[in-house]
Amino acid sequence: MGLGEATIFACFGPLLFAGASIAATGDVTPEVLLASAGVGLATVGILHANNARDVDADRRAGAFTLAQTCGFHGNMIAFVILLLGAFGLGIVTIGAAVHASETREEAAAPTAEILSPAGEEAAPGIGIHIMGLLRAAFDLNTHPMVMAL
Repeated sequence: MGLGEATIFACFGPLLFAGASIAATGDVTPEVLLASAGVGLATVGILHANNARDVDADRRAGAFTLAQTCGFHGNMIAFVILLLGAFGLGIVTIGAAVHASETREEAAAPTAEILSPAGEEAAPGIGIHIMGLLRAAFDLNTHPMVMAL
């Protein structure tokens, strides 16, 4: 029936992101779903490119894919649409996330220190240690992107 693309989109897009979001925050926001659609489209684009390459082998094996019905030019158009959609949604997602962070109260007043649940200063997380190792290993202390961290 050729539902591989829809299954891959759902599993590697909204379902994966929703599960990760629920595990991390207990909630799924519209920004998460928007980001998941772009990643899902990119993943389907990769699958579609592979299926387009394997049309003859899939036909001999009795497997039915969307790429078999599209033809050569249709497959090229579908691939471009999938990738443009993925990158377009990526840009829209960044804009939505920036807008959402500007409107949330939590983002308006960030704290300078990390506090534990008891209120005392917490030990630095693993991310801080990793950045220190990277700075030492690659002399990243002067790189503007690293200095902002």
